[in-house]
Amino acid sequence: MEHIADLTTKTQDICIQLLETCVNNGRVLRSYYLFSGQLLRDESEGLICKERGQAIEKEFKKMIITHHQRKTQYDVDFELQRERSNTSGSKIREE
Repeated sequence: MEHIADLTTKTQDICIQLLETCVNNGRVLRSYYLFSGQLLRDESEGLICKERGQAIEKEFKKMIITHHQRKTQYDVDFELQRERSNTSGSKIREE
């Protein structure tokens, strides 16, 4: 948001300079207004896309962490089951 505010301030400063120097040239002023408006729209859309991309990346990382936690839990459960099988088998052999 600070970047957009800074860009808006710069745009306004340039507009004031153009008004002071190009008062008699309406075509230059109109061209600048169209161009600066498009820049601000592009900048806003760029920031929105960046925020969406970061949100998607964050969700993807959560999914990876969740998958890793589940896999780790599965591995632990599997090892416990194997140890139980080995332990119960050795008890039967001892008897």
